[in-house]
Amino acid sequence: MDLLSDSSDSDYHVAEESDKNDSSEHGDTADKPGASTLPATLPTPTAAIKSSHCKKLTGTSVLIPPDVLSKPNVVSLATRLKMTPTQQAAFTQGMIAELGGDVSMVASSYATADRSRRKVAAEIAVNIKDQWIPPKLCTLHWDGKLSGALHNPLQTEERLTVLVGDTLQMKLLGVPSYKKATDQTTGSLIADLTMKLMTEWQCSDRIVNMTFDTTSSNTGHLSAACIAIQDKLQRSVLWSGCRHHIGEVLISHVFSD
Repeated sequence: MDLLSDSSDSDYHVAEESDKNDSSEHGDTADKPGASTLPATLPTPTAAIKSSHCKKLTGTSVLIPPDVLSKPNVVSLATRLKMTPTQQAAFTQGMIAELGGDVSMVASSYATADRSRRKVAAEIAVNIKDQWIPPKLCTLHWDGKLSGALHNPLQTEERLTVLVGDTLQMKLLGVPSYKKATDQTTGSLIADLTMKLMTEWQCSDRIVNMTFDTTSSNTGHLSAACIAIQDKLQRSVLWSGCRHHIGEVLISHVFSD
């Protein structure tokens, strides 16, 4: 009995001392400045990521009309992205199929895309021409360039680029093609094409300045495009000759010598 009581008393004293030591250690830690108490359970990183990124995705329900390829916005977007009618039809069919729709309910063949693009693009061009208001004082700029033909890129043809505008806006009137005729000089031919475009866009009475390259077809004193355009406008305008090509001549002479 004495042995058992002695051993139990000693165990009790050891347990009491360990509790005191633990309490003193925790007390010292709590009393230290800047010490923070950690929660019993910390959220795992995976749980935190799931809680912040678990958002319910919502979609939208749309009705695709059977003539979607003939819509002006669709035609304009496909033209700006330089999509062929075949690519536009294939993309439309793939999108409808991916959304679970019936492709047979929509006219999405390449022939429909091509026919719609030709018709709607012409209507868009007419609306742009009717809605455009030219500035009060305009500068006319034209320039010819030898480029590939639209029907056959391997063949070349002369094209004339005609622009009208001021410092705030610029409008491309057209890029017509032409062939040099024997009975008509290049200057008069350029003047005829330019005046035709300005008449269609109703801006010939706003022209006060001309910008052009200083080539023989533009600046000749008898049959140049500048003189022919002034005669057709029936008034004098300011000439702004561009000497950009002079630099090319000088550089070619330097390298050739």
